[in-house]
Amino acid sequence: MPSATLHFFSTYSFDDNVSVHFSFYKFVNNRYTRGFVELHYTLCDIVDRNRIFGHVFKQGKLSGSCPYTAGDYHFYNLTLPIKRIPKSFPYTKARLHINTTATANKELIFHLYVDLEIKEADVKMKDKQ
Repeated sequence: MPSATLHFFSTYSFDDNVSVHFSFYKFVNNRYTRGFVELHYTLCDIVDRNRIFGHVFKQGKLSGSCPYTAGDYHFYNLTLPIKRIPKSFPYTKARLHINTTATANKELIFHLYVDLEIKEADVKMKDKQ
């Protein structure tokens, strides 16, 4: 499964003063169009309680609990196992936009996007005899 690495330096400590917004764009006719799936969380909620994305970020300085201190942050092997994605998820190829904003004034802190393709594989196990 492909993975990503993310590094950043924060000059501020952060907790629920940061919100994370996920917007999915479906891939149709060779272009991405805004879909209906959106997720909105405060940072502490996504890291500490979200069953789909939370475990991905629970490493390094984020392995503790909120608030998180200023400094260097390094995330390795950012992958999302297929079993964490609900079977009812409507897209197999999409672009995921992630906006991080200040919770109080909604000022954009950073934006990134990831192109993804969800593939389900049949795994057949041999019976031991």
